[in-house]
Amino acid sequence: MKVRLASALLALTFSSVSFAGQAIDPKVMKKALESDGDVKTIVTLPINSLKLVETKKGKVYFISGNGRFVFKGTLFDIWKRKSIDNASDGEDLKYLKLSEMGIKDSDMALFKIGNPKLPRQGYLILDPTTKNAKTLLDRIMVDQGSYHLDILLVPIKKGAKETVNRLWCAEDKNAALTDLILQTNTTGKQKKECDIRPIYRNMALFSLLDINSVPIIVREDGYKLVGIPKDLKGFLLNKDKNQNEKK
Repeated sequence: MKVRLASALLALTFSSVSFAGQAIDPKVMKKALESDGDVKTIVTLPINSLKLVETKKGKVYFISGNGRFVFKGTLFDIWKRKSIDNASDGEDLKYLKLSEMGIKDSDMALFKIGNPKLPRQGYLILDPTTKNAKTLLDRIMVDQGSYHLDILLVPIKKGAKETVNRLWCAEDKNAALTDLILQTNTTGKQKKECDIRPIYRNMALFSLLDINSVPIIVREDGYKLVGIPKDLKGFLLNKDKNQNEKK
């Protein structure tokens, strides 16, 4: 796959079209892909999952989840900018840093928690109105000196959008962070002009990860976990995949 085509797909994936967490419009996709030549047509295929099969002779096939479709060509990861040529490459797909998706911290609705003197350990993607969010944040606050995490707010539950907007647009970010941790509503003044586009970018990221529940922990090495691990500190600091057991 040519580099310019990969670049066009990457830009399209995180464009404003996806901010509402909706499918990309085929017309917009066509326009983005035409940098690699005229696009005749785009058809959506009925595929929900894809499995990699590597034979002992080294041949690689990509098979749809229901076994209906088999692909013999090259699979290219536009975020990592590499082809998937074997099972090892497939396993490597479990690790995806947000930076590899073209995501900048400055573009997101983000709160910081823990000890800033430590290297960042990852991201927490959560809905601030859920019970799981409070459970996770309570656990961090008990030993906050041992953690350094960035929180990305995503409104999932009904009515959560108002809470996310209030926290993000608060003039006093420290008070907003306290409200976020305690699930209270004490923030006073809101910014007169508040850019809420970062919230929609958070929502786009949630959609791109193709996960239907929160919290999601994206470790600094790119490994992600849905839910709360039994040993949160061990999970964040240990790259051993065996540390992913949930509570």
